Amino acid sequence: MHAQTHDLTIIGNVFQRLQAVRRSAGVPELTPREFDVLERLRQGLMNREIAEIFHITENTVEYHMKNLLQKLGARNRLEVIERASSLGI
Repeated sequence: MHAQTHDLTIIGNVFQRLQAVRRSAGVPELTPREFDVLERLRQGLMNREIAEIFHITENTVEYHMKNLLQKLGARNRLEVIERASSLGI
């Protein structure tokens, strides 16, 4: 259990450092769940499928999608993927 807790702490620290670097480069700051949703969008999954994977409601996926659209200045799912890729996210 200690090793698992330690691994999660390391992952959290790496994520925070990566966010700081991106913030200084003008890249929008995404939450871990927004990153998860973005990765599933890249796989071509629909909101219902993403919700099933993460055991959340479709409304919650839509909430994360709305945030991604806003943070990346995108109008649709395809633009979210394109803009994230161009920003190195």
